[in-house]
Amino acid sequence: ILTMMFFCYAAGFTAWFTFGFPFLVRFRQIPERYGGLILALTMVGYTLASTSMPALSDRVGKRRPFLLFFSATASALFVALAVWPSSAGAASVAFLLGFCFGTINPLIFTVAGEAEELGPSLMGVSVGVISSLGSTSGFIVPLTVGKLLGTLTHASQRDFTLAWMLAAALVAGMLVCSLGLVETGPATRALRPANGAATLAG
Repeated sequence: ILTMMFFCYAAGFTAWFTFGFPFLVRFRQIPERYGGLILALTMVGYTLASTSMPALSDRVGKRRPFLLFFSATASALFVALAVWPSSAGAASVAFLLGFCFGTINPLIFTVAGEAEELGPSLMGVSVGVISSLGSTSGFIVPLTVGKLLGTLTHASQRDFTLAWMLAAALVAGMLVCSLGLVETGPATRALRPANGAATLAG
């Protein structure tokens, strides 16, 4: 499950950084000199989230609510990219996408570290499986979406709309996976059932 979550995470992250710039410039009429700055806001949001949201998750004592909420939000943002015709809000979307991804990424590995099914003896191989197999979407998605779009200079807005809807569906996969996770946070770890939904890497 965690491997599939990381696959979906990497798919959305890669799709945005690979195809976001030409989309913003060609179909949202954003000048090239600002397109790069807007994409940079993604990493601003990512950094803020990755340094704050895991700590908030510790204070709340739960992981699943954060994974569920930010997976759903990221998917909705990709849908907004597909259907919202104006350039207004593009910077906010970029920042929020980064914030969502910056929350999800560390929490995936936090769950792996807390899962009783894995334990210390399997932690190294589990993290390796999650990161290596999950990262395969980093080349699968650009190849797939690139085939859909063809030459970027000739791709139509409809092509990009399909690409963003595909990204939204993949990111929504994290939401589905999160529903199958057992809560591993400190607030509920002691009450965790012996036979719950799987949290194994894969």
